[in-house]
Amino acid sequence: MESAPLIIRELTTTEPAFRAMVTALADAGLHTTDLHEGPVRYFMLGDGAAFGGISTFGTTAYLRSIVVTGPRRNGTGSALLQHLLATARAEAAKEVWLFTLSAAKFFAKHGFAPEPRTSAPDAIAATRQFTELCPESAVLMRCSLA
Repeated sequence: MESAPLIIRELTTTEPAFRAMVTALADAGLHTTDLHEGPVRYFMLGDGAAFGGISTFGTTAYLRSIVVTGPRRNGTGSALLQHLLATARAEAAKEVWLFTLSAAKFFAKHGFAPEPRTSAPDAIAATRQFTELCPESAVLMRCSLA
């Protein structure tokens, strides 16, 4: 018997699911202090199996943290990532950037490649993630959407 597809929906910052996302990010050791900064859209997969966000600055997008909750890791992160990339494409982005401390292999499987910090576009370099929150040990990665 086939399982029903998981629904991905956009979150508002005032709903309980947004607070659940903040808790999941914090529990995973990811930043939450800048979640309300900049033009960002957040999404939830299923009943909270995964959360993530994307900011678009013209033709450049910045992937906010993706977090998968609990033991349900069978493609949930990949499904949400594909949705976030599709959202960036729909908003006319040509490339997506991100920082990661522990998931470089996961993102590399999805077309992201490491880049030197000096190559970050101005919109990415201006984020708090870039300027103060992500340590020098964080890997900056880029994926072309073209």
